[in-house]
Amino acid sequence: MVVLLTLTMVVWDVFHIYASRRADTRERLEALARVVEARTHQVFLGIDRMLADAGTELAMAGPPGAPAFHRYLTARAKIHAEALTITVVAPDGTILHSSAANLVGKNVGDRSYLAYFRENPKDDGLFIGEPVKGLLNRTIVFAARGIDDDDGKLKAVVVSAISPAIFAGMLDAALPSEPSGAISLSNRHHIILARAPDLDGDAVGLSLAQAPAMVAHIASGKPASLQEATGGVDGVRRMVAIRTVEPWGLTIGVTASIADILKPALARILGDFVLLGVIIFITIALVRVSRSRERARHQAHESLAQARDYYMRVLETFPALIRRTDLDGLCDSVNRTWKEFTGRDNATEQGEGWLAGMHADDRGVVTLSADCEYRLMAADGEYRWIHQTTRPLLDLDGKPSGFLSACFDVTDARQVQEKLQRSNEELEQFAYVASHDLREPLRMISSYIALIERRLGEGCAPELREFLGFAKDGASRMDRLVLDLLQLSRIGRMSSPKRMIPSGEALQRAILQLSVALEERGGAVEVGDMPEVFASEDDMVRLFQNLIGNAVKYAIPGTPPRITVTADREAGAWRFSVTDNGIGIARENFDRVFRIFQRLHGRDEFSGGSGIGLAICKKIVEGHDGRIWVDSAGANQGTSFIFTLPAHVQRAETGKA
Repeated sequence: MVVLLTLTMVVWDVFHIYASRRADTRERLEALARVVEARTHQVFLGIDRMLADAGTELAMAGPPGAPAFHRYLTARAKIHAEALTITVVAPDGTILHSSAANLVGKNVGDRSYLAYFRENPKDDGLFIGEPVKGLLNRTIVFAARGIDDDDGKLKAVVVSAISPAIFAGMLDAALPSEPSGAISLSNRHHIILARAPDLDGDAVGLSLAQAPAMVAHIASGKPASLQEATGGVDGVRRMVAIRTVEPWGLTIGVTASIADILKPALARILGDFVLLGVIIFITIALVRVSRSRERARHQAHESLAQARDYYMRVLETFPALIRRTDLDGLCDSVNRTWKEFTGRDNATEQGEGWLAGMHADDRGVVTLSADCEYRLMAADGEYRWIHQTTRPLLDLDGKPSGFLSACFDVTDARQVQEKLQRSNEELEQFAYVASHDLREPLRMISSYIALIERRLGEGCAPELREFLGFAKDGASRMDRLVLDLLQLSRIGRMSSPKRMIPSGEALQRAILQLSVALEERGGAVEVGDMPEVFASEDDMVRLFQNLIGNAVKYAIPGTPPRITVTADREAGAWRFSVTDNGIGIARENFDRVFRIFQRLHGRDEFSGGSGIGLAICKKIVEGHDGRIWVDSAGANQGTSFIFTLPAHVQRAETGKA
């Protein structure tokens, strides 16, 4: 009976050790894979943004090898240490610009990124190629973004050369502790970009597409999976934690051999079978096992307590007021920052003692289940506004054991908000004065000038009639200017609430209000498919009316205006375009047209204007978290005004995504 009992316990122990070791290793490999994924994502996100910025600046780059754009690329390359070079390559492979000036004019040949963007010119994502030998005879990995022109054709490719050594250092830091531990990073085609250990560089450039673990991961259709298969580099049976880094299709594999994983358990299993033959020591062995497990649990509790004490020591000098409370909300400790802020010691703040420093009117708003704000007395005796964020503390079993509150002084921010509110009230008062007190004298001036003209009648001298005309015209222009200023000040404050609206209906309302002007000039507006957007309907009507009205006003004399309005979806936004066949705008005036009171023509040319219309358009678009710009090929070549609006659905109650 004793032998049977011992055998049963040995078998159970062997199974438990085997399962536990595998489970622990799986969690560790998956955790390491997540760490490498986060670091890899951060590196390539920085590279992606850098290349996107360079692509945006390409329109102003100038001729190939332009010094100003070279300085720009060199500066960006210095900011991003992982970028060896930043290069702009033409579709035929010729280098147009580069942070390495000696590469300009050279041809890179048929690189994989060129082939990819020739086939996919509208892909605005980051392409990561395989390791190759660069023009400077060193192994590099290319990360590239395609730039297309207005016709959707490939205009250029912005490329960054990256050394695989950067990835190798990142992988080394997360290498599993087993002797066979390894980490690989491969691109979307499963070509290895870096591996740790690097096996003398033989692994870089190898394909894992047919590796059993990679095939199984792809077949799973999941971004993360755990596989057991023969390694694609060394042929060893391995456990592999695989994660796919989106949106670039990179694959991270963190692995260790099955033999190394189970090796620590083999000694324990052998010991259990030895105990099977030594029946006399069964009881002693069971006691030792029991004590060993209890000691491990006790050590785990101690480790958890030590870890909490360590983090509290770290938080001691954290630049925020930290308060730890139990499940009943009673304070048991505060950090040094709290004590320096309040001028009170830890003993005074214990239990509900910290509430003595809170403003009496705010004690009802404090909660441990949500963020809150209240006033707390500082060491100088003044009350300061505090924003509190609270999160639960968990014990070893994952159960709540208390709460940790981080508090920040937001007094200055609230004061700024109050000043902004007062400023808005003053602005509203100004709008009232502008609409009543300023316009009233203008109407009186116009009325009396009209009376003078009627009183003088036909006997009025031509020169005097001309003077009266000037005065009447000046009063009329001043009245229009006041109205435009009033309209500019009301945008965002007195507009209709933002909600999901059909932009096509707002456009039709604008066209209807301009129907007389369009009919007089023989103009026509062609409208494409218009989306729903989260916006103020009044502001959208005013935006379209100003842009289309500009197109009618600045048409080529004798040529009927033809206006096209379109909307296209791009990454996270709708891109609207209002294009005409008018007189065009010189490139040096592209920024100037959006400034207030800026006119590119004389007051008497093209029916005049206050120079506020496009400033109103800019304020409307930016108030909707978009941007607006202008493009024109030159004189009499027409003009395109382009603006973007966010495409995601917004919450109407807050106006935030």
